[in-house]
Amino acid sequence: MGTVAMSPAQAQCSPDPTVANGVTNCTGTDNDGLTVRTFSTRVIVARGATVLSGNAAAAITGAGPGVRISVDGRVDGAGKPGIFVTTDPASFVRCPDDPYAGASVPFPFCPPGSFQMVYPSSSATIEVAAGATVTGAQALLLRRNPNNFLGSLSASLSNAGTMTGTAGPAIVVDVTNSFRLCLHLVDSV
Repeated sequence: MGTVAMSPAQAQCSPDPTVANGVTNCTGTDNDGLTVRTFSTRVIVARGATVLSGNAAAAITGAGPGVRISVDGRVDGAGKPGIFVTTDPASFVRCPDDPYAGASVPFPFCPPGSFQMVYPSSSATIEVAAGATVTGAQALLLRRNPNNFLGSLSASLSNAGTMTGTAGPAIVVDVTNSFRLCLHLVDSV
């Protein structure tokens, strides 16, 4: 007679990958981190849930515009950031083919079929509820991608829970290449 080794069911953040204008719910334990690169996505870490970084850059990485992270449970980056707000690197993007159906497009617009450099921006609203915990090397790290010196980066933080940095300050705003970098703190205590 054979035996089967079973491990407890672990609910992940779902959906993962995230979807634009959608909601990702984290319940139970997510061991591999969550990266949000989609527009206007809300992430909810439920009470009793834990999001760990695993091999990811942080437990939760926000690299999209209009990201909202609501923490009612625990976010733990271990030796990495708990929450990392960053931009994606700059990249060349192909311009759409004739978006104006033959109408001329004045400079500086992207001529159809050519390429232009795009510098993605990122913004996040972070809410840490009473009784919730965000921890890691930094609980919250804001740092622009070094390959994107023009994209803006901003975050708003409302904290009524516990935020702990195990390698120094809990909240770090890296001002390297600091053009258009902003953190807004809201007192929730």
